[in-house]
Amino acid sequence: RSEANITRARADLDAERARSDAPAAEPPRPAPAPRPSPAREASRTGLGPNIVVRIGGLQKYAELNGTCGETVNYIPESGRWQVRAAALNGDIVNIKEENLTAILEEEFMEMEHRRHKQAAQAAATANEEARRRQNAAQRSARQASDDDVDVSVGLTLAGPVSGQTMLNVGEPGPISIGPGPHGNPFDVQMTFCDNLDVAARQAAKVLKSRGVCLIEAGSTYTTLMSAYEEAETLLRNESFAPPMMHMEAAEWEELLWNYILYQDEQPGSVWITQESVVEFNLQGLTLVAESMLKFAAHIQAPIKAELGLTWDGTWDTMLACYQGQRTYNFHLDNPRGPGEFPAALPDNGIRLTMCYFINPHWNPKDGYNGGGLDVYLTDPSEPPASGDVARNAPRLRIAPHADTLVIFLSDRMAHQVIETEDEEPWFCIWLWCVDNERVAGFQGEMLRRGEILELANGGARETEDSEYSECD
Repeated sequence: RSEANITRARADLDAERARSDAPAAEPPRPAPAPRPSPAREASRTGLGPNIVVRIGGLQKYAELNGTCGETVNYIPESGRWQVRAAALNGDIVNIKEENLTAILEEEFMEMEHRRHKQAAQAAATANEEARRRQNAAQRSARQASDDDVDVSVGLTLAGPVSGQTMLNVGEPGPISIGPGPHGNPFDVQMTFCDNLDVAARQAAKVLKSRGVCLIEAGSTYTTLMSAYEEAETLLRNESFAPPMMHMEAAEWEELLWNYILYQDEQPGSVWITQESVVEFNLQGLTLVAESMLKFAAHIQAPIKAELGLTWDGTWDTMLACYQGQRTYNFHLDNPRGPGEFPAALPDNGIRLTMCYFINPHWNPKDGYNGGGLDVYLTDPSEPPASGDVARNAPRLRIAPHADTLVIFLSDRMAHQVIETEDEEPWFCIWLWCVDNERVAGFQGEMLRRGEILELANGGARETEDSEYSECD
């Protein structure tokens, strides 16, 4: 028994030695603490993705203080948010969360409007003065030869000045607001407000206070480039034609509307219709046209509430091209007024005009805005009292920059396409919102009076005398 115990003891000893020679097992490690996800981290700050914020308290980039942006993604490692900064034309910057404050969309739109207006006013005078100096010699030469004065088309404005016509003579009023270093001074930016009803209400308020509203429409880069390339192809293939050419209208109707509305588009235009979409395979232009029609539908109720203005139809959208050494007509789309023709014209039914530019090559550094639009800022509550009153009013200068949507009151805001100086084409798309009953009544009244004959005698001569550059 003693021998057996010794053998067992030796076996136990050997086993113990084997265990002591083996590497010690590591103690179990505690599970790592869960790392907060960006969304969870964001929730503690009160921010999240796609929130409109106001930037403040920056030291290095103080110029961004007081401007707005939209949060994109949170970076937990640095405690910063990626922010799409409006003041940097949508570029992404990383900003600490303590320098960001969430704001309402309405507050953002108001802040952006003030910022753009201040920047535009600061830049407008300098840009205009530079343009004046650059073109002084050319302008003097053209004035001496009368080449810069279009023949009067005799369109009149409502008001007590009987027979006051709208002539392209004399110096226009000063540019009070114009493009800044980042583009046009937008009142509404769809890039940061994808709610059409909110944008439409904002636009209606601006129209009530100023008569014209500038909107950054928020079209995608793909859509804009597609629309511009399609327009270039139509121009290259000589698909542009006078606006009334294929409407099967009576001769007097064609003359009437060319005389009033299509003075600057006689070299050519393309109506975006079901037929032209199929014939020319228009995809980008179709998307743009549909977006304009959709916004026109959304803004109808707010405009009725703010201005008491109504319409029951829209015409097809029209693609226009402006190029060559041309000066364009200063006019109202609906030059209605009291009295008898030719001192005034009846109401032609056009209520609201929309214009959308699709030119991606416009560059604010060039200081060139040819093919854009000047809108004369008279009292938006009523038509201007006379041509002189409208012509001498301060101007809102609008560059032909891609994704710029201009909306203005057709019978109150005189406007003029900015003169072009070379063969570079500048494209825009026009849309008119109309009271169909008044359109029909206008044509009937003009025909009934027999005064269309008087119009034909003067208008036909003037059309033949006017100099138009081909859009080719």
